Amino acid sequence: MLSSVVLFAINVLIIRGLMGGFGILSFYITVVHLGAGRSVIINLSSPMFGSLFGSLFAAIWLKEFLPLHSWLWMLAGFSGLVIFLEIDLHAGVNLYELLGAGLTLFATWRIVSARDRPAPLPVTTCS
Repeated sequence: MLSSVVLFAINVLIIRGLMGGFGILSFYITVVHLGAGRSVIINLSSPMFGSLFGSLFAAIWLKEFLPLHSWLWMLAGFSGLVIFLEIDLHAGVNLYELLGAGLTLFATWRIVSARDRPAPLPVTTCS
């Protein structure tokens, strides 16, 4: 007799799929408008955004705080990103650069939501 095993909650899969889809869509849009080099650099900065928002989440909801030197290293990383991409803060940030930052947030959400999932199980089992 075959019985199905529930792997994941369907709403988590839908949200993860939408976040991944929006991330890829915004990456392709930024490649067209910013160029491949700039959009890949922004896309690969998702670990910095993940550490920033993870730290803010832990500070606000879990009341766990990072030491000052960790915040200084994150500030150094974002400063390096601003310098490397030659973003002029006085002239304002381009709309497509903000879209690129949004794509890193989508990618970070997709990675974090996949990390919490258990190892894949067989969909059906024989008994």
